[in-house]
Amino acid sequence: MLQSVLYFTGDYLRQFWLTPYLGYLLRYKVSNFVPNGNELLTVLEDIDNQLSTCENITDKEATYKLLDGPLDCTLDVAAYLKSSKGTSFKHYWFQKLEYVLWKNWVDRSDLKFKAFRISSKNSVEHVFPQNHEFGERITESDLHSFGNLALLSVSQNSSYSDQDVGKKKIDFFSSAKTSYDSLKLYHIYSDDTVKNWKETDIRKHQSKMITLILSHYSQN
Repeated sequence: MLQSVLYFTGDYLRQFWLTPYLGYLLRYKVSNFVPNGNELLTVLEDIDNQLSTCENITDKEATYKLLDGPLDCTLDVAAYLKSSKGTSFKHYWFQKLEYVLWKNWVDRSDLKFKAFRISSKNSVEHVFPQNHEFGERITESDLHSFGNLALLSVSQNSSYSDQDVGKKKIDFFSSAKTSYDSLKLYHIYSDDTVKNWKETDIRKHQSKMITLILSHYSQN
């Protein structure tokens, strides 16, 4: 799943995470140490975390520097995700959150969860729509905040359109769907109060999602 995030949000021709990852594997081989799957996953998560927060150097520079040790990263993840960027948010952060939610999912027997896969998506969905079918409005900053957005495929986004949030919830949990469109959306639509989805709810959800992402970074 994490490799899918890296593949679908990076340069298709140049997978910058691969060089430092192979570097770690070569060190294990030289030392005759055989790491288990969890240890290898931790290594890949650490590489991803560092590459995602280093905006002061290019990806190419970062991938080689990681061979020698940790990077000196500058991005304030919390500040970035608390901003109001709308469709300008990097798609990476939505996909990264999907991975974090997938990894920490509680009910792993849920059939729709078991069928879920991180896939290529490039359309940002506004949960509270930009042009609400009943003319309702919220503040521009909350409308375009990370808490009110999710990443979907073009066809998925079109199916929700400018419907009221209550209608979107019905569509999201439709029995015709064999998998969840988005795990982030699941956390939104599974809330019983989502029909009244407004500024307070958006900020609450955003805070919860940012906390989960920051927790993932602090564990590595």
